[in-house]
Amino acid sequence: MNIQADLDRFPTRLHEDWRYFRMKKEEIKAYLEEGHLTESDSQKSFDYSALRQLDSLSMQAVEALFRHDAFRFQDDTFFRLVKDNATPDLIVLQGTPEVPEIQIATASQHEIHPADIRILLNPGVNAELTLHVAASAARSFISTEIRVYISENASLKLNLASTASEGSFAMIRTRARLAANAKMLFSNLQAPAGHIRSEAYFNLSGPGADLKLHQAVIADGSAINDTVLKAIHSAPETASDMHTITYSAGKSRSALNGLIHVKPGSENVQAYQQGRNYILSPEAFSVGYPQLEIENQNVSCSHGTTMHSFDENQLFYLNSRGIPNKQAKRMILKGNLDYFFREMNEPQKKRFLKKSYAIIDALSI
Repeated sequence: MNIQADLDRFPTRLHEDWRYFRMKKEEIKAYLEEGHLTESDSQKSFDYSALRQLDSLSMQAVEALFRHDAFRFQDDTFFRLVKDNATPDLIVLQGTPEVPEIQIATASQHEIHPADIRILLNPGVNAELTLHVAASAARSFISTEIRVYISENASLKLNLASTASEGSFAMIRTRARLAANAKMLFSNLQAPAGHIRSEAYFNLSGPGADLKLHQAVIADGSAINDTVLKAIHSAPETASDMHTITYSAGKSRSALNGLIHVKPGSENVQAYQQGRNYILSPEAFSVGYPQLEIENQNVSCSHGTTMHSFDENQLFYLNSRGIPNKQAKRMILKGNLDYFFREMNEPQKKRFLKKSYAIIDALSI
């Protein structure tokens, strides 16, 4: 099915958020012209229909809520693909013991899969949700939009795992709004063999809102991974702590654009962002681009990015105990991730780490 799209609105490398992205308009056009639309309903391994209970909000109020500017995506090819072809899935989390798990994936060659996920936490609820987004079929294209609203005094652990097979493309856009004293732990694992573009915007709109983000990117072969992370502090006494670790092997290319924006009147803000980039082969490319935009003096904000190869002392220590070099390198990479996902619930952490370890074992290092 040929999807008509104004590709001139597709962002260019001149835009700061697309500075290092290597996918051209012609490539996007080829995906759309070759592809066929799938059904808009997500593939679900968990039946969350029972969770759709609106205790404190009517459906009309929910619709108005998700039309707020904080949830507005950039109007471009990807936005219109979801808007015109996906049916919104509303998930109202009630804090049940079982962790809902949703699979969104392509199943056939040249498939185009749009998905629109909306997540709502009522006041005082503590909940966890896991999403898997995978452009797993050859030359497939998946475009997913995730909107999250965390009400007052609520807490959400959102676990997101994204993959794209070689020759496929995944676009994942997340927008979250945190009300007063709301908390969010966002654990994100990206493992592209093809192209992944991931955008996450967090609006800390209520006093006392708190965001923690742990993101791991594992790229190999000719993969391209491009990530944008933005924490917008719109209220006083808010805090954000964003950490990203990137492994770039083979001929892969990885880029991270990060922004902390403290708006006027948002006093006593504490914000930090840090990126660690491991370049694991001579032909790999990885870059971090952290930014601060501070419009208030009474804040504590910092940022940094580092470039790494393997620590020779660590390798020597492991080699001296009879561990071969390749195995030692993989042990170091796995050890970093153990620390990185330490705040996840144990069952979900084990699953994320098991998947990560399998990818690391296959890296060309």
